[in-house]
Amino acid sequence: MKIHALLDEIAETLERSSPALALQVDEVSQQLQETEAASLRDHMADPGVKKLVSQAQQLGHAMNKTKDIQSWEKLSDMRNKILMGLMQSTGVAWRDLLREIDQVKAVTAAGWEDTAMAELAAELDLDLDLLDRKKEGHGIRIGGDKGSNGEDSWLVFPDYKSAERYAIEYVKEMIDDDPSMFNEHFIKQHVFVSPTDIRVISSEEADNYLADIEYEIDRGDYDRLMSESGAQRAWDKIIETEEKLEGQLAMTQDPKAQKKIQGQLQKLVKVKENLIDKAKDKVSGDYAKDIARRLKDDPLEWAEELGYEFGRKKSPPWLKIDSGSAAKDAVNTDGVGHFLDSYDGDEIELRSGAVAFGN
Repeated sequence: MKIHALLDEIAETLERSSPALALQVDEVSQQLQETEAASLRDHMADPGVKKLVSQAQQLGHAMNKTKDIQSWEKLSDMRNKILMGLMQSTGVAWRDLLREIDQVKAVTAAGWEDTAMAELAAELDLDLDLLDRKKEGHGIRIGGDKGSNGEDSWLVFPDYKSAERYAIEYVKEMIDDDPSMFNEHFIKQHVFVSPTDIRVISSEEADNYLADIEYEIDRGDYDRLMSESGAQRAWDKIIETEEKLEGQLAMTQDPKAQKKIQGQLQKLVKVKENLIDKAKDKVSGDYAKDIARRLKDDPLEWAEELGYEFGRKKSPPWLKIDSGSAAKDAVNTDGVGHFLDSYDGDEIELRSGAVAFGN
């Protein structure tokens, strides 16, 4: 944006809240347009000049922030050298122009509250002398008079983004305090289980499931283990081989043959034990993965199968609400005004870009 256009925009913003300053900015803008506009455009097209102007502005801002006298003098000396060089090479009084622009920017940045209050008073026919304000969140709360729309208190923010950020924080606090204030179906969309809880719960559930299978194994029943692990065919072949060897052992009277068969049976026992261990690991691992998937995809369904009730005292501690995500969703769906304007849900857009919400 060209400098004189920026000045015109600032003057327009300040017109209601500070007429005298607006007039001053207008005069600077007019003077610039009448005497230096063409020259300024030509000079600012030069990358070297543009860079030096930017450096001069940055040094000016640094001077305003520093509290050390020696640092201020050093910054001032550097800035003066840049401005003198610009003036000698271009003939433009950069020092005075930058001082005017910096002054206007500083007043505008610090005084958005005054501007917004004046604009709100003009918009709703309020008595500016009766109004008061206090800081609230990312904005201010204004009160003290009743507006033409029936509202008597307003939350005002410098821009819509600030209002949206405040609304999200406000809704998040509401959800954290009492989620029952919101539609249950909506809240359920933002329920989750933390990765740590998923890991612990899935492991514990897998251990419990395997313990049930081991109870059957202790009674000599391997069918469920082998069926669920996918090792049924291998198990059947081992049992078939074992029965065949036991039959051969019963039929032979030859000590050498008996010893050989007994050795084969002992090896087969180790093969069986190895297969059982692998089958247990497979069943336990698959069950843990399934529980983890369910806890991630639809934790409520799994919790309800266990007899828990969401939102009630029986709700498990590991079932949590992502209040941040839910708050953003709520504000995006219903709008900022729905939560910040308790009077009619409408926002008031002010000329400067500020936005107000009534109560």
